[in-house]
Amino acid sequence: MVVRARALTHPPHLPPLFSYPVRLALVDLDNPPPWYAASGQAGAHLTAAAARAAAGTAAGPVWLLTNPWAAGYAQNPISVYYCYADGGGGPPHGGREGGSVKAAIAEVTNTPWGATSSFTFDPAGDTTPKCMHVSPFMGMGNEWRLKAGPPSWRVSVRVAATHPAHGPYFAADLAAVRCVGDGAGARNERAGVGVLLRCGRGGRGRGGGRAPATPSPTPPPSSLLHTSYGYTPHRTAAWIYRQAAALLIKGVPLHGPPPKGSTVGAPTRSRDRRDPDRWRVWRGAVGWPWSAAADGV
Repeated sequence: MVVRARALTHPPHLPPLFSYPVRLALVDLDNPPPWYAASGQAGAHLTAAAARAAAGTAAGPVWLLTNPWAAGYAQNPISVYYCYADGGGGPPHGGREGGSVKAAIAEVTNTPWGATSSFTFDPAGDTTPKCMHVSPFMGMGNEWRLKAGPPSWRVSVRVAATHPAHGPYFAADLAAVRCVGDGAGARNERAGVGVLLRCGRGGRGRGGGRAPATPSPTPPPSSLLHTSYGYTPHRTAAWIYRQAAALLIKGVPLHGPPPKGSTVGAPTRSRDRRDPDRWRVWRGAVGWPWSAAADGV
């Protein structure tokens, strides 16, 4: 799995701004694996019933694409819920045809504060006002454009940012291929401490970890799953902070969060007045020291 982000104003002959490998899980929320509850991660996400209520599906399956916690640590910039039409199946599996995805829910978490904004979107392509301070290098006066193809052998998700004056300037793409075999369901921690200690090494383009240009049609072997994808949350955090440091050195200006009491990104609002017909909820930062400033995130 590869995450790639680039500035759209970058010359096309230059490599992406940064790219890195990740290993995600696609979880059936009606029948989740044991690790999902045992790790405590279930409490950080919507239940299947809550997702169906938000998406307007009464009985269809709900699958969650997310980064599994590792050693108690979470790093989930975005998780996506796929809400299937009533009576339909989930992703194709074992010769079974996949169902129809009626709606999707994006669950965006900012780093390092840990505040979350969840909102529905059309997986075929949708645009919504930016509702939460996420990156300190991007202001609030943007629009997010999202697209998430139905999960099958491959999964693709795109989030792009558009500025009202400068137009589209940033995009982040997830291109994933399904892993099979003995190592596909192995926990991140099986990679060993050595992989964790090497999390800041490697690079492709202008930052991040080593990753192929496109996902291979052949699933990676168990050994590669462990050495290249183990401790994904920790490795992702290391690459994000390293990239942030590089941007600061280059003099990229910072954008602070909206002030306390602002209706933009306020966690107490269930709907954004700029986009009133969309289901949306906020959850303030939950951990010290950020919880005291949750209203201003």
